[in-house]
Amino acid sequence: MPWLPMYLDKEDLRTIIELLNIDPDIAFIKYNGKNKLRRWIAVEKIQDYDLERYCLWHIPSGPLPLKVYRKDADEFIINPFEGWEERTSSGNNCCPNFGAGHVGIIWLNNRTGDSNKIGLSSFEWIGNYFRLTGSPAHESTEVWWKNLRKRISKISKKIGRDDSGKPEIFCLEHALMKIESGLLRDINP
Repeated sequence: MPWLPMYLDKEDLRTIIELLNIDPDIAFIKYNGKNKLRRWIAVEKIQDYDLERYCLWHIPSGPLPLKVYRKDADEFIINPFEGWEERTSSGNNCCPNFGAGHVGIIWLNNRTGDSNKIGLSSFEWIGNYFRLTGSPAHESTEVWWKNLRKRISKISKKIGRDDSGKPEIFCLEHALMKIESGLLRDINP
């Protein structure tokens, strides 16, 4: 599964969210439930910087599946921007259920909550895991993922999980300043 690991602090997370807010190909899927209804809605922008996990939909990838777990069920959410009620819940208010992994969904995992160390945040995507079963990722989503990696690399510096480690984690500006000042960093998400 494609993974883009990052060291972020809360200010860096704001930078990432703003980067996504201005991306016309990305919508955030957010919980829109009331009274225990499992409702979700796609929105173009958010101002919420405290979620542990953000669900991103790459709009050009096509419609989102409405999971009902029946063999004859190939239903889709017609307009995610109008919202929908989930048929089969993931049981988590930050994670709508699109099945085992939908090729148009990207996850942003936020680990900025600990003030004693810098958490290991990340983007994750199922990529082309299901290509062999006839459900490949949309070509534009592959291009978007590569461009995301380039955009993150331009605003970060790659560092190791510790001072002697191989540079493999993208570290954004504010997290880097804190790490260079001696703040510890997580080696695992």
